[in-house]
Amino acid sequence: QSESSSCARGSNPESKSSPETVVIVLEGSFLRAVESKKQLYVWRSDLTSGNEIGENPDDSNLFLRSGVLEVHSANGKSYVSLDLYPNQLVTITTLETGSKGDGRVKSRSKRTPFPIPFSQTFDDEVIGQAPKYWYDRFGAFEIQYNPYSGKRNAQDKVLRQVVPQWPLCWNDCSLGPTTYFGPMEFLSSMNIRISIEILLENHATFQFGPYGVDVDEKALIINTKTGKSTCAEIVNHVSFSLNEWHTLSFEMRTDSQSIYVNKKPVGKFQLAKANPWALKFRMSQYVFMAFNNLRIEELNQESSSSKFNYKVMEKL
Repeated sequence: QSESSSCARGSNPESKSSPETVVIVLEGSFLRAVESKKQLYVWRSDLTSGNEIGENPDDSNLFLRSGVLEVHSANGKSYVSLDLYPNQLVTITTLETGSKGDGRVKSRSKRTPFPIPFSQTFDDEVIGQAPKYWYDRFGAFEIQYNPYSGKRNAQDKVLRQVVPQWPLCWNDCSLGPTTYFGPMEFLSSMNIRISIEILLENHATFQFGPYGVDVDEKALIINTKTGKSTCAEIVNHVSFSLNEWHTLSFEMRTDSQSIYVNKKPVGKFQLAKANPWALKFRMSQYVFMAFNNLRIEELNQESSSSKFNYKVMEKL
């Protein structure tokens, strides 16, 4: 770290830097570019700033074109000499048409709401990659051939968590595998049912449900070893055997939200109508698990997985 840029994690010692001149011997594509009479352009960014949150380098000092590098030859080698200064980032390129942008993402199409009804079997996804609309924070959730069907079928795929051990973290390692689905556009007033199949190969406690401002504590929590399920202040018991598919369902209505495991009601809560949310899944351990057959559909006023009538076993 430097005097004007401290590391956000840890306590690295300060370093002192001073201007210097470096000599770069050209090889590969740069050498071929020079041999074909192309010029090498230099762009510089001055990253000097403070250490306070939100204090960033002045945009007017970023990615500025500063001239053309002169190429020298000696002992059969081609090289350039480049002056470097503290807190600067330097780019060398053969591109003549480069320009400084504004950093804004230009949408290629008109923004549309998330499509409902929606289904995702993962069968048309690419092996070894993340599926559409899913994004990880911890662990590694990727598309794999279904290892639970007994035979390899190119048309039978699942979304699987494939890291079986805790990573060697440089920061916070207290959180287990975590992935999210969808944009922060779902609302409790949308009247939708979300269902997905889930399989765990080893015991763990997992959390699954809405994620967003003031809604994270509303998720369903299940300890697969004890069968204890918790949703808001409702505690129940579910049978959650390993290496078998189980169906989790969430019914989001204007007046209340209900959660089911294998069509058994296990929780009921209320979300603020104004708070958008996405789906979140997190496990307490790094174990193999998989998702399959995600479905999102609209609910009418009469439809329901089952009549919500449960016995509260315990209050938290």
